[in-house]
Amino acid sequence: DGKWGAWGEWTDCSASCASSYRSRSRNLEVQPSPCGKAAAGQRDEFQVCSDLPPCIPDSDCILHEWGEWSHCSCHCFGIRERNRYISHFATGKGKPCPVTALKVVEPCNPGPVTTYNPDEKYALPIKLQDPPLDCQEKPPVNCELHPWNEWTQCSSECGGGQRERSRTVRTPPKHGGKPCESDLTVVEPCNEEPCH
Repeated sequence: DGKWGAWGEWTDCSASCASSYRSRSRNLEVQPSPCGKAAAGQRDEFQVCSDLPPCIPDSDCILHEWGEWSHCSCHCFGIRERNRYISHFATGKGKPCPVTALKVVEPCNPGPVTTYNPDEKYALPIKLQDPPLDCQEKPPVNCELHPWNEWTQCSSECGGGQRERSRTVRTPPKHGGKPCESDLTVVEPCNEEPCH
Protein backbone atom coordinates (compact mmCIF):
# COMPACT_ATOMS: atom_id res chain seq x y z
CA ASP A 1 0.00 0.00 0.00
CA GLY A 2 0.98 3.62 -0.47
CA LYS A 3 2.23 5.55 2.52
CA TRP A 4 2.66 9.27 3.16
CA GLY A 5 5.88 10.67 4.53
CA ALA A 6 6.12 13.16 7.40
CA TRP A 7 4.56 16.62 7.10
CA GLY A 8 6.89 19.44 6.11
CA GLU A 9 7.23 22.71 8.00
CA TRP A 10 4.39 25.28 7.90
CA THR A 11 4.93 28.11 5.44
CA ASP A 12 4.83 31.74 6.54
CA CYS A 13 1.36 33.31 6.74
CA SER A 14 0.16 34.72 3.43
CA ALA A 15 -0.22 38.21 4.96
CA SER A 16 0.77 40.08 8.12
CA CYS A 17 -2.82 40.71 9.22
CA ALA A 18 -6.01 38.71 9.80
CA SER A 19 -7.70 36.59 7.09
CA SER A 20 -4.40 35.10 5.98
CA TYR A 21 -3.42 31.42 5.93
CA ARG A 22 -0.40 29.09 5.92
CA SER A 23 0.13 25.66 4.46
CA ARG A 24 2.30 22.55 4.67
CA SER A 25 2.67 19.51 2.43
CA ARG A 26 3.99 15.95 2.44
CA ASN A 27 5.23 13.51 -0.18
CA LEU A 28 4.62 9.84 -0.78
CA GLU A 29 7.19 7.81 1.11
CA VAL A 30 6.04 4.48 -0.37
CA GLN A 31 4.44 4.20 -3.78
CA PRO A 32 1.59 1.63 -3.89
CA SER A 33 2.22 -1.57 -5.84
CA PRO A 34 -0.16 -2.40 -8.73
CA CYS A 35 -2.35 -4.38 -6.33
CA GLY A 36 -1.90 -2.07 -3.32
CA LYS A 37 -4.10 0.74 -2.08
CA ALA A 38 -3.30 4.42 -2.65
CA ALA A 39 -2.22 6.42 0.38
CA ALA A 40 -5.24 7.95 2.14
CA GLY A 41 -5.40 11.61 3.12
CA GLN A 42 -4.45 14.96 1.69
CA ARG A 43 -1.15 15.97 0.21
CA ASP A 44 -1.52 19.64 1.33
CA GLU A 45 -2.98 21.10 4.50
CA PHE A 46 -4.09 24.72 5.05
CA GLN A 47 -4.57 26.59 8.31
CA VAL A 48 -5.97 30.05 9.08
CA CYS A 49 -3.53 32.38 10.86
CA SER A 50 -5.87 33.43 13.66
CA ASP A 51 -3.47 35.25 15.98
CA LEU A 52 -2.75 38.26 13.72
CA PRO A 53 -4.06 41.83 14.13
CA PRO A 54 -7.02 42.93 11.94
CA CYS A 55 -6.14 44.29 8.50
CA ILE A 56 -8.47 47.28 8.99
CA PRO A 57 -7.92 49.00 12.37
CA ASP A 58 -10.91 50.03 14.48
CA SER A 59 -11.31 53.81 14.42
CA ASP A 60 -14.30 56.03 15.17
CA CYS A 61 -15.86 58.51 12.78
CA ILE A 62 -14.65 62.11 13.27
CA LEU A 63 -16.69 65.20 12.36
CA HIS A 64 -14.73 68.31 11.38
CA GLU A 65 -15.42 71.60 13.14
CA TRP A 66 -17.99 73.97 11.61
CA GLY A 67 -16.67 76.37 8.97
CA GLU A 68 -17.30 80.11 9.00
CA TRP A 69 -20.76 81.51 8.29
CA SER A 70 -21.32 82.79 4.75
CA HIS A 71 -22.26 86.41 4.12
CA CYS A 72 -25.92 87.23 4.56
CA SER A 73 -27.81 86.76 1.29
CA CYS A 74 -29.78 89.99 1.65
CA HIS A 75 -29.75 93.27 3.57
CA CYS A 76 -33.26 92.48 4.80
CA PHE A 77 -34.41 89.05 5.93
CA GLY A 78 -31.66 87.03 4.29
CA ILE A 79 -30.11 83.69 5.13
CA ARG A 80 -26.57 82.54 5.79
CA GLU A 81 -25.08 79.06 5.95
CA ARG A 82 -22.12 77.13 7.26
CA ASN A 83 -20.80 73.65 6.60
CA ARG A 84 -18.78 70.87 8.14
CA TYR A 85 -17.67 67.51 6.81
CA ILE A 86 -16.65 64.06 7.93
CA SER A 87 -12.86 64.25 8.29
CA HIS A 88 -12.51 60.53 9.01
CA PHE A 89 -15.03 57.76 8.28
CA ALA A 90 -15.36 54.91 10.77
CA THR A 91 -13.32 51.79 9.98
CA GLY A 92 -13.45 48.25 11.36
CA LYS A 93 -15.62 48.20 14.48
CA GLY A 94 -15.31 51.95 15.08
CA LYS A 95 -18.35 54.07 15.93
CA PRO A 96 -20.09 55.76 12.96
CA CYS A 97 -20.92 59.46 13.06
CA PRO A 98 -24.31 60.22 14.61
CA VAL A 99 -27.28 61.20 12.43
CA THR A 100 -26.65 64.92 12.29
CA ALA A 101 -26.44 67.91 9.95
CA LEU A 102 -23.42 68.72 7.77
CA LYS A 103 -24.92 72.02 6.58
CA VAL A 104 -27.10 74.51 8.44
CA VAL A 105 -28.95 77.62 7.31
CA GLU A 106 -30.14 80.36 9.62
CA PRO A 107 -31.81 83.74 9.09
CA CYS A 108 -29.84 86.97 9.15
CA ASN A 109 -30.84 90.65 9.17
CA PRO A 110 -32.45 89.96 11.58
CA GLY A 111 -30.49 87.03 12.93
CA PRO A 112 -31.42 84.59 15.67
CA VAL A 113 -31.17 85.57 19.32
CA THR A 114 -28.83 82.59 19.79
CA THR A 115 -26.91 80.82 17.00
CA TYR A 116 -28.61 77.64 15.78
CA ASN A 117 -26.75 74.47 16.76
CA PRO A 118 -28.20 71.27 15.20
CA ASP A 119 -26.34 69.12 17.76
CA GLU A 120 -28.44 70.54 20.59
CA LYS A 121 -31.69 68.70 21.21
CA TYR A 122 -33.81 71.81 21.78
CA ALA A 123 -32.23 74.18 19.24
CA LEU A 124 -35.55 74.76 17.41
CA PRO A 125 -37.63 76.86 16.99
CA ILE A 126 -35.34 79.81 16.35
CA LYS A 127 -36.16 83.12 18.06
CA LEU A 128 -35.30 86.15 15.93
CA GLN A 129 -34.02 89.56 16.87
CA ASP A 130 -36.00 92.61 15.79
CA PRO A 131 -35.49 93.38 12.06
CA PRO A 132 -33.57 96.50 10.99
CA LEU A 133 -35.78 99.58 10.72
CA ASP A 134 -35.50 99.79 6.91
CA CYS A 135 -36.57 96.13 6.58
CA GLN A 136 -40.03 96.38 8.12
CA GLU A 137 -43.57 96.73 6.75
CA LYS A 138 -43.22 94.21 3.92
CA PRO A 139 -45.38 91.08 3.51
CA PRO A 140 -43.63 88.07 5.04
CA VAL A 141 -42.49 85.15 2.87
CA ASN A 142 -41.96 81.88 4.70
CA CYS A 143 -39.09 79.52 3.98
CA GLU A 144 -39.86 76.58 1.69
CA LEU A 145 -37.60 73.55 1.28
CA HIS A 146 -37.30 71.22 -1.71
CA PRO A 147 -38.05 67.50 -1.03
CA TRP A 148 -35.18 65.31 0.15
CA ASN A 149 -32.90 63.83 -2.49
CA GLU A 150 -32.32 60.08 -2.48
CA TRP A 151 -29.85 58.61 0.03
CA THR A 152 -26.31 58.29 -1.32
CA GLN A 153 -24.70 54.86 -1.56
CA CYS A 154 -23.29 53.55 1.72
CA SER A 155 -19.57 54.33 2.13
CA SER A 156 -18.85 50.72 3.11
CA GLU A 157 -20.39 47.37 2.16
CA CYS A 158 -20.00 46.00 5.70
CA GLY A 159 -18.49 46.82 9.07
CA GLY A 160 -20.29 50.15 9.38
CA GLY A 161 -20.41 53.01 6.90
CA GLN A 162 -22.39 56.18 6.34
CA ARG A 163 -24.78 57.55 3.82
CA GLU A 164 -26.27 61.01 3.47
CA ARG A 165 -29.08 62.83 1.80
CA SER A 166 -29.66 66.51 1.21
CA ARG A 167 -32.19 69.04 0.11
CA THR A 168 -32.07 72.70 -0.85
CA VAL A 169 -33.97 75.86 -0.04
CA ARG A 170 -36.72 76.44 -2.60
CA THR A 171 -37.78 79.83 -1.21
CA PRO A 172 -35.68 81.66 1.38
CA PRO A 173 -37.60 83.53 4.07
CA LYS A 174 -38.18 87.23 3.42
CA HIS A 175 -39.65 90.14 5.31
CA GLY A 176 -39.97 88.36 8.62
CA GLY A 177 -41.33 85.10 7.22
CA LYS A 178 -40.76 81.84 9.05
CA PRO A 179 -37.10 80.76 8.84
CA CYS A 180 -35.89 77.41 7.56
CA GLU A 181 -36.13 75.25 10.67
CA SER A 182 -34.74 71.96 9.43
CA ASP A 183 -31.43 70.45 8.35
CA LEU A 184 -30.38 70.48 4.69
CA THR A 185 -28.00 67.52 4.92
CA VAL A 186 -28.24 64.54 7.26
CA VAL A 187 -25.97 61.53 7.79
CA GLU A 188 -26.91 58.13 9.15
CA PRO A 189 -25.04 54.87 9.73
CA CYS A 190 -25.55 51.94 7.33
CA ASN A 191 -24.33 48.37 6.65
CA GLU A 192 -23.39 47.91 10.31
CA GLU A 193 -23.14 44.12 10.10
CA PRO A 194 -19.54 42.91 10.61
CA CYS A 195 -17.40 41.95 7.62
CA HIS A 196 -16.67 38.23 7.18
